[in-house]
Amino acid sequence: MNAGKGDTRRPTDEKKVAENWPADLGPEDGKVKRFHKVYGGSATTAHKLVCSFGRVNKFSPYIEYVHHGAKVTVREDLKGTHRDHCLCFSCAKFRPNNHGENCRVANDTFANCAKHNLTTPVFECLNFVEGEPDAS
Repeated sequence: MNAGKGDTRRPTDEKKVAENWPADLGPEDGKVKRFHKVYGGSATTAHKLVCSFGRVNKFSPYIEYVHHGAKVTVREDLKGTHRDHCLCFSCAKFRPNNHGENCRVANDTFANCAKHNLTTPVFECLNFVEGEPDAS
């Protein structure tokens, strides 16, 4: 590789990359390995920096994954934290397994989420009553 002035890329031996590639990253389409070969660094870091569009954006806090069969984008630090933040999961009116008795706001919010493949935590609600939700 011809590294020009200001080029911060580091050449990496392709055989060395293949030998040190973590097995838990699974089969890749080559984008991550190509990134790792050109820029070096950890294979895990390279995996995180390569998005599914084939672009490398090391500054982006967003990741893509499949949620309920749809490819969605989420801020990585918020993935999986919906229940920790949503008022519904601390509300006595929340009955997610009984649509007829569930809070109307929760039903409407869920319908919108299902329609648009969203995850919407509720931060403010006029109907909130502190207590244990009825998940039976």
